Amino acid sequence: MDGLVLAVLGAALVIFALLLRDAYRSWAPARLLLADRYAEARDAADRLGRSWMRIFRSVRAASRIVTASAFHMEGKHEESLKAIEGLSTSDRERLDPTSRYAIASIEAANLVLLPRDLARAAKLLEDIREIYEPPEDILLYAHAKHGLGDEAAAEKLLERAGSRREGGRVLLGRVVLLENKKQREVIFHTLRGLLLIKLGRTDEALEDFARSAAIPTPGWYSDRARALLPPKGGDFDPRSSLAPIVTGIDGDT
Repeated sequence: MDGLVLAVLGAALVIFALLLRDAYRSWAPARLLLADRYAEARDAADRLGRSWMRIFRSVRAASRIVTASAFHMEGKHEESLKAIEGLSTSDRERLDPTSRYAIASIEAANLVLLPRDLARAAKLLEDIREIYEPPEDILLYAHAKHGLGDEAAAEKLLERAGSRREGGRVLLGRVVLLENKKQREVIFHTLRGLLLIKLGRTDEALEDFARSAAIPTPGWYSDRARALLPPKGGDFDPRSSLAPIVTGIDGDT
């Protein structure tokens, strides 16, 4: 009898240890994403999505969110959209608010930066506004409205977003959404600069690009900001440097 009890206790301890190990592994994709290690984050998210923990909807959602976010930050916006599409319809319909916000926000950002289906991007951002509306989402909405021909709305949204990105937030749900302050600042200033260019306010745009480029965070947003700054000691020519922005935002260049 004592041997049976010890065997049961031993099995319970082994199971507990495995659960602790996998709980730690489940944090790896988000940790790597927050550390700007995008390719590693995607690999970790893929492993998590193929593990036994995929039986949980929240884990499947978290895996897709990290994968889509990493692709987006790398400037691979088509791949990011495909990662979102990989989440089943039944899963999407039953997402908790935090996951629903994250998925919709990433999809809207990809559509704005491609640019493609701006009406859907605007609708997505409108639908998640009551869950969370950080200033970069306001700027994405402004881009969508501008692309849909409503320049006055874009101007108002630009003012509402402000000129600086302050603080961060943690959204709690079945999926915990954390913010990397440096990443969010880079996204904010690059999006603001791109919008200012569309509104013909080039000098202000360059100030935002300079702020974005000065933050040591890798990825599409900082690369884009640096590419749009005039070379040191050179003359600024918006006809060449900003040509991709005048005709549209190409997220894969």
